[in-house]
Amino acid sequence: MLKMKQASSPVAGFMLVEVLVAMLLASLAVMALTRSHAAALQLTRTGQHRVQAAQLAADLAERLRAHPAGALGEGGPSPYQLSQSWAAQQTDAADPVATACEGASATCTPLAFAQADAAQWRMLLRRSLPAAAAQVQVDQALPLADVWVAWRDAQPLRADEAPLAPAECPAGLGLSPDSGVRCLHLRFAW
Repeated sequence: MLKMKQASSPVAGFMLVEVLVAMLLASLAVMALTRSHAAALQLTRTGQHRVQAAQLAADLAERLRAHPAGALGEGGPSPYQLSQSWAAQQTDAADPVATACEGASATCTPLAFAQADAAQWRMLLRRSLPAAAAQVQVDQALPLADVWVAWRDAQPLRADEAPLAPAECPAGLGLSPDSGVRCLHLRFAW
């Protein structure tokens, strides 16, 4: 009768444990890479929103510079002035674009043209950023303008993140610090 040797040596058990530990370490590394990739994508999206907000504010500055007579508001507030709260701007119907200044034969006043131009800018703002809003303060005497462009971040705050500083957005937008809304402020002379 042949006797078979058993393959139960102490080395075989250690190799299995080593393989399991290596798999555990590899899975932890993959999880860490996945989390860092997701964080990088979120930061990229936030950066893109900031760039878009800066471009929108610069666009408004150019609009004010191009139409200074209409921006003065003919004795009243400037048509570019915007002081509604963030919530009110979210529930507003889309701003109608005035048609009095359209067409080759249209004759419109500088004020009417500025009103139509401001409405177009607000529509562009809403289409460009998620849950966008703005606050615009036009100082007609200097002439200076303060523009805050606000948008909601696509991803809510994590438990380990601090809420946004309330000073990042103006008080007139009426935001709570943990709302996830970000703001960009620019001041320019027109």
